[in-house]
Order: sequence, then structure tokens, then C-alpha cells
Amino acid sequence: MATPVALHRCPSCSREVSPYDARCPDCRQVLGTDNTCERCHALVPATRDRYRIVCSACDSVRTRRPNTVVVSARELRWTASWERFRAKVYTGAGASSALFGLTCAALIFAYGPRGMYEFAYGLLAFMALVTFAFLSRVKRARTLRDQHDRFSLQQRLLGYAHRQGGVVTAEQIARQLNVSEEAADAMLDELVRVGKADIDVTDKGQIQFSVHAPREALRAGPSSTSVSSARASRRATQTSSR
Repeated sequence: MATPVALHRCPSCSREVSPYDARCPDCRQVLGTDNTCERCHALVPATRDRYRIVCSACDSVRTRRPNTVVVSARELRWTASWERFRAKVYTGAGASSALFGLTCAALIFAYGPRGMYEFAYGLLAFMALVTFAFLSRVKRARTLRDQHDRFSLQQRLLGYAHRQGGVVTAEQIARQLNVSEEAADAMLDELVRVGKADIDVTDKGQIQFSVHAPREALRAGPSSTSVSSARASRRATQTSSR
């Protein structure tokens, strides 16, 4: 009797996937150690650079393995915008269904015979169900889009940190990824929580994050403790300098 294969969760959309899958069948996120960069540890596809393949996050040379996904620059841009496009399509389809149902029912009530009123009520009920179905797909698509964007930003953060020697600040990440400083701070704090980064305060009171290879996550809420203590130390340094 064959042993059942334990399924994994896609880090981008949380769908259950096989450990042998190279890509998630739902959101097309690459999976597995074969698609994890050896240098920056970002889980991203590789791209072609002349006669070699490089990491799409940090541009370092990648080793091609059996399940390594290699994509073109055009496909990389298309994958990033697919969830946004799908959400817009579902939104437009839902709005069109609702408008079509309301228009047909209004015409029947205004110009049709009384015997058609039951048909108009049935049409309204049917189009309401269709609109609800599309709107539920819109919610799902937007959730997938937000999760994909958040995961993609984290992988870009890992690539940028590798190019900077592993030490970055929230201000640098905010400028590089074109996000707010609060969002960059939240992403760095998440890396600290899962054991992919350490936090430190310089003599000048600046908070720095040392991003490194993933290790076993700390168990008892290290992120909130270490980050809050670092911020308290920074405030104390700024107060004493005044």
C-alpha cells in the first residue's frame, strides 16, 4: 500500500500543493528548494542572462536543478499583474450582470404584460445569484492578489538585502520597494519573527536588520520583544543625545 504524500501550503495563496510541484496550480508561485536562491534565499523563479540563469530577486547565478523554473522577463511581469487583471474582470462581469438584470426587469415592468411579471422576478433572482457568484470570486481574487503582492515584496526584500551585504534599514527598503516606511518596518519585523533576520541598534540610535539564511523560528514571541526593546533603546539614545 502506497504511503500518502503529505501536502504543503503554497506560501503565496495558501492552497494545498504536492511537495513535487514546481509551481502552484492556482497562483503560479514557484515552490520547493529547487526554486530557492542559494544566496538571498528568495523563493522566486530564475531568469535567463545570456548563457546562464540568475535569480530574479538578487541577480546572482543560480544552479539549475530538475524543478527549477526559468522564465523570461515578460512572463515575470505578466505573472505579477495577473491577479490584478483577474480581479478587474470579475468586478466588471458582476457589475454587468447586475445592470443587465435590472434593465431587463425594468423594461418588462414598464412595457410588458402582467403575465411577464413572474418571469421578471425570476430573472432578477437569477441575476442576483450570478452577481453574488462573481462578487465572491472578486473577493477571492483580491485576497490572492494581496497575498501574492505581500509575498513578492518579501522576496524582493531578500534579494535587495543580499546585494547590500545582508544589513538594511527600513528607510532603505521603503525607497527600494516603493512602499511606506511603516510597511517596510512590518516586513522586516516579520522576518525577525520567523528567524530570517536579527535586529540591532547602532551607537547613533539607528535600527538595522541583518538578514540571513532561514533558521528555526524562535518560539516565544521573539519579534515583538526584540523589536520593541530595540525601539525603546533607540528612543533612549535619541533622548540622551538631546
